[in-house]
Amino acid sequence: MPEPDEPQPSRIRTRRDFAEELTRLRERAGLTVRQVATKVGVQGAHSTIGDWFAGRGLPSTTSRELLVKVLNACGEDDQERVEEWLAGWRRARQRRGASRSGPPPYRGLAAYQPDSAGWFFGRAEQTELLIGAVKELAGRGGGVQLLVGPSGSGKSSLIGAGLIAALETGTVHTPGVRPMDTLKELAGPLIVLDQFEELFTLCQDEAERRAFVAGVHALARGSVVVLGLRSDFYTQALDHPELVAATAGQLTLGPMNEKGLRAAIAEPARKAGLALEPGLTDLILRDLRARDAAPPAGALPLLSHALYATWRHGQGAMITIADYDAVGGIAGAIALSADTACAGLTEPQRALARRLLLQLVHVADDTADARRRVARHHLPKGAEEVLDRFIAQRLLTADQETVEISHEALLTAWPLLVSWLKEDRAALLAGRRVAADAAAWDREDRDPASLYQGNRLAAAQEWSTVTTHPPDALTAEFLDASRELARRRARAARAGARRLRRLAAGLGVLLVVACVTGVAAYNEAETASEQRDIALSRQVAQQASAVRAADPALAARLAQAAYALAPTTEARGGLLSAFGTPFNLRLSGHTDYVHDVEYAPGGRVLASAGKDGTVRLWDVGTPHRPRPLAVLTGHAGEVGALAFTPDGRRLASGGDDGTVRIWDVATARPLRTLPAAGGAVYELAFTPDGRLLASGGAKGEIVLSDAATGRPVTTLRGDQGTVLSLAVNAHLVAGAGDDGTVSLWDLGGRPPLPLRDPIATLTGHTGRVTSVAFGPDPDRLVTAGEDSTPRVWDLARPSHPRLRFTLPGHRWTVYGAVFSPDGATIATAGDDNTARLWDASDGRPLQTLTPRPGAPIDTGAMSDVAFSPDGHTLATASYDHLLRLWDLPGPALTGGGRTRPVWGAPDGRTVITGSGDRALRWDVGDPHRPVSRLQVRTEGLVKLSADGSLMVTAGPGGTVRLWSLKGPAPALLATMSAGVAPPDSAEFSADRRVLAVTATRDLVIRVWDISDPAHPRETRPLAGHTGFVNSIAFAPRGRLLASFGYDRTARLWDLADVGRPVPVAVLRGHANAVYHGVFSPDGRTLATGSQDTTVRLWDVTRPGRPTASAVLDGHGTYVDSLAFSGDGRLLATGGGEPTVHLWDVSDPRAPARWAALTGGEGPVIGLLFAGRLLVSGGADHPARLWAVDPVHADRDVCVRAYPALTARQWESHFPGVARQEPCR
Repeated sequence: MPEPDEPQPSRIRTRRDFAEELTRLRERAGLTVRQVATKVGVQGAHSTIGDWFAGRGLPSTTSRELLVKVLNACGEDDQERVEEWLAGWRRARQRRGASRSGPPPYRGLAAYQPDSAGWFFGRAEQTELLIGAVKELAGRGGGVQLLVGPSGSGKSSLIGAGLIAALETGTVHTPGVRPMDTLKELAGPLIVLDQFEELFTLCQDEAERRAFVAGVHALARGSVVVLGLRSDFYTQALDHPELVAATAGQLTLGPMNEKGLRAAIAEPARKAGLALEPGLTDLILRDLRARDAAPPAGALPLLSHALYATWRHGQGAMITIADYDAVGGIAGAIALSADTACAGLTEPQRALARRLLLQLVHVADDTADARRRVARHHLPKGAEEVLDRFIAQRLLTADQETVEISHEALLTAWPLLVSWLKEDRAALLAGRRVAADAAAWDREDRDPASLYQGNRLAAAQEWSTVTTHPPDALTAEFLDASRELARRRARAARAGARRLRRLAAGLGVLLVVACVTGVAAYNEAETASEQRDIALSRQVAQQASAVRAADPALAARLAQAAYALAPTTEARGGLLSAFGTPFNLRLSGHTDYVHDVEYAPGGRVLASAGKDGTVRLWDVGTPHRPRPLAVLTGHAGEVGALAFTPDGRRLASGGDDGTVRIWDVATARPLRTLPAAGGAVYELAFTPDGRLLASGGAKGEIVLSDAATGRPVTTLRGDQGTVLSLAVNAHLVAGAGDDGTVSLWDLGGRPPLPLRDPIATLTGHTGRVTSVAFGPDPDRLVTAGEDSTPRVWDLARPSHPRLRFTLPGHRWTVYGAVFSPDGATIATAGDDNTARLWDASDGRPLQTLTPRPGAPIDTGAMSDVAFSPDGHTLATASYDHLLRLWDLPGPALTGGGRTRPVWGAPDGRTVITGSGDRALRWDVGDPHRPVSRLQVRTEGLVKLSADGSLMVTAGPGGTVRLWSLKGPAPALLATMSAGVAPPDSAEFSADRRVLAVTATRDLVIRVWDISDPAHPRETRPLAGHTGFVNSIAFAPRGRLLASFGYDRTARLWDLADVGRPVPVAVLRGHANAVYHGVFSPDGRTLATGSQDTTVRLWDVTRPGRPTASAVLDGHGTYVDSLAFSGDGRLLATGGGEPTVHLWDVSDPRAPARWAALTGGEGPVIGLLFAGRLLVSGGADHPARLWAVDPVHADRDVCVRAYPALTARQWESHFPGVARQEPCR
């Protein structure tokens, strides 16, 4: 039993209890409040900590880390004991006297419904728009109204409390697991289908999906159908042609404006007879914006839950700031509620909570995570108490039959759930696939043919033995039935062997049987081992895919090892995908946010600084084999500023303690400390000659000091307030900060004069400016900040700066912006978890690097960016405590915007791409460092003849231009009219004597005789398609032309006599528009891709009598990009999804899936083989280079992926398998 005066966190219920127990703890340690503050080493924490001991306040959720430090300083360093204190702290934060009576004025994470319409404020304008659109459709006799918005934008509330409440008709339905059952319930003049994304997350049957959409479309002929859809499932919805027309009148729900937010905060309180403490609304709005210029579109659940928790926490007639702070505010209310639900659970119950919550989340490879509704009888046994805790916090919603997460905001706002999802993603994905197959087996009346066999059964059994998420009853039955079928077949095989032995007569026959049995036993053992390897290879390949974005090096090593174990399709795809993924190496060591990263001028040393108070030096002389050099300590607080001297021998660091420290880089020893200048130091920079060191920070001044002595020389003051960023070149100093302006001072090439005034002030940013950087030439400056849009300035006349262009694309605050050493590229990094590359000449976006897609700001934000001196590597710093070194430009051809590969040299060294208004020629001899040269300006279309001697491009006004590429520069030969519409597809015949062109939304194909390229002669157009012609393709020999149209057909034309073209055949079979096609190198096979998601192979050996060879299934959406390899063995296909599929078509009548290339960023726009490389284009991202030779990819992994798998990693992924080292 503890002594009566011993601190006991279990007694804490109120703020007073917390203060008393914390004071007992401090007194037991024999410390004063000031001594505790000194021990925790956090500047300015004395008054805050004093409030805790005195009972004047409780630690906020953002002060959790400080609270743990206080507990440690007072002698509580046992982890279990600290958890007891944290549990008491949470109890105190949640308790606030008697709760208020009456209905809650705020809904928390739940959507507003018709019966709560009186509490629904802030969306009046959008409600009127939706009502008006529905009434217009009703007047036309029906139709589909699409309401699209990101998760958390308030779609469900707008539908329920806005539309249905106003019209007083209609019932909200959701597709559910079995949409066709839901379809039977839909009737009436107004049909509302909310959470339409359930069609893609809950329903696993593609046929049922399509039937449901067709049924809904039929209902819209007499009713108005309103569909509420999450925007990240928009692409999947557009895969259904019936829904495409609805996009013309869709309503998109964006962020709520400030007027609406103020109404949503204040009006429910007013209606409930409550007052808001003055300043609370402004505080909430500031928290909503956080680092953003405006609240994000998905912020409403965070707002609603914070308001609900604040109301619930308080008492009396006023909702106070103290109540709001106590529940964690916008950033922490959901997490605190979830932590409270978990508080006091036993370890088995916590494990149960983890299983329960993860069961309620739909995870997928290609979309954001989403909530899923689960029947109660499918939940883990004994989950009732856990379930009730989360329902009480309004985090889960349940009825008599089902349970679901109240809103997807929980999936990103609660760090513990985020970590659970990250750790269990691979297992969850595998489990979802098995569950989907089990459901299909059940739908097919449990047909034994649907049960797992062989390799699939082995892989499923492997998953079921290692997963921490036991399968549900149906999945368990499915696996049991699969095992029983396998056992029955094994017994039948053994019975057959016994009958054979009984029939055997004579010793010789018995001997033969014995030999056969022995061989069979050996083969059976070998087969079992092979099946284990195959199952494990597939499993590890899936795990590699799951971690590829976050840790490409680990993913590459795992895929390589999986392929070495068994060359499965999955492992081969993982290995080849590793080659084509933007590659980065992770440097770990910091224990908190990394604020700054800088390369030394020689490029061999990298420095980083962070919130953990350390500066770290790294040896990056060999970029793919970095190693830590030293950890520099001495700052009393965060370190956020670094600068190397021009010779790279010394490093300056600045931090929150107000000091600047100078270090010897070679020895990692401190040389001197410059005294505190009155506040934190946020930025440092040396002048190019190394004579002066500029420092700026909280004091609002830029101090120029003598670099040799540290003596201040002059102080520069502007209007920027706190100096958040500064830059120096030989002539100018730029400083920026709180007020959104950038000040310029003229150094004038002479010792600076005291208190010099700025020569110019740059305006235009609408928030704080957090980064400024000069280009390698003195005439350019890039600035960035909270308004998410970096700006590039012309400083040719420094006293009259001119804005050149902006760089729109980031979503939130941009923390870093720098020029590459050659000045050709700008890199930016920010809160949206991306680093972006831009063409520094015109602001064209080149490439986006995303290390952790979907990561929350508090762990995903990228805080700084730096180029290596040779420009081949980009270093980024992140809030996840890591540095990343990115290969530049990576396996990417960065033309900007829509990039399509149009020609590749047979030797694989040269590729030409069309990108926006330019065609670029690339040397891809080193695929990871392609070199570009501007080829020619275009209007979009670019196509080359097979030998690369002729090029056709689109020109203005519906014209096409013909160019010769035989000289050092393109030479224009002729300009032809292709009609009114812009041309969008062109092809040369194999002999370069015929050019065929199609135009946008045209029914004919235009043909020119270009035997004399300088004088092309237009011949008769080809007419026959009854819908628009999408594209065309010539056979590799002769003049056989194929065309592909919206009329669901491909057509063959004989242009042997270009003046008298002859239609040869019509290929029918696709169920929707045929987008594209390509001939095999031998001309015997034609592959076509369609909106119906299939690829069809046709035997066109006899063009007049083509026959269907095979159908390739596997795409989840349309297919409009196809390419054969040079030897005709492989076919690459792509379309509306990021994945490129590779097929072995050595025998076109029996094609086989060969690999899937994953890791792309959006739809595939064009495919091209160039030697051992495959080039894939993109709609709004660079063209990407992929290896298609596993040996080539394997060697590449050995060179770039570092470090190798550790013994622990090997045993974790390959249990029981002898370790292999592929790289020797």
